[in-house]
Amino acid sequence: VGQSLGQPILATAYAKFGFDRPDLGLRYFDDLEQAGQSLPGVSSTTWVSALPGVRSAWRSMRIESPQTLRRDVTVDAVLFTPDSLAQVTLPPIAGRMFGAADTAQSCRVVVLNEEASRELFDGDPIGRTIEDPIGQRLEVVGVVADRTPAKAAGPRRPRLFLYAEQDRTLAESPGPTPLRVPEGAVPG
Repeated sequence: VGQSLGQPILATAYAKFGFDRPDLGLRYFDDLEQAGQSLPGVSSTTWVSALPGVRSAWRSMRIESPQTLRRDVTVDAVLFTPDSLAQVTLPPIAGRMFGAADTAQSCRVVVLNEEASRELFDGDPIGRTIEDPIGQRLEVVGVVADRTPAKAAGPRRPRLFLYAEQDRTLAESPGPTPLRVPEGAVPG
């Protein structure tokens, strides 16, 4: 195939700033394309997100029926800020942190601390949903470890971190927040 195309050049490019700043990533790709087209003898350029014959990108997911029975729990809701970032250890121990793809228009997402992960979902929360007090669903995308030693802070409480770019409703009154989780998420 390469011979019939002449002498193709295959280059793999990644956005310098990942998805932290989509605008900078898109600008980077535009600059790359312009640089390629400015080379002598280049007649065209083409972009693909995955080369033909390679595995497609995939993501595991869970399906929870809207009719799933739920139980009431109380968890500390905290708005994720630079101050709360200092309270957790990165990278997350499961899943991911909030990112640029998490917008006001996307599915609302939360990150749990280890205690909430264990108490609410028996340590397996990624992809599970929680309902807020008005019945809106929040998808669990990550779990973080607390940075402060347990003895220094006393017993750790389950915490749910909310992303400020999506919603401040729950975090307007931080502290214990009533939520609903799937019934039977934690055995016994």
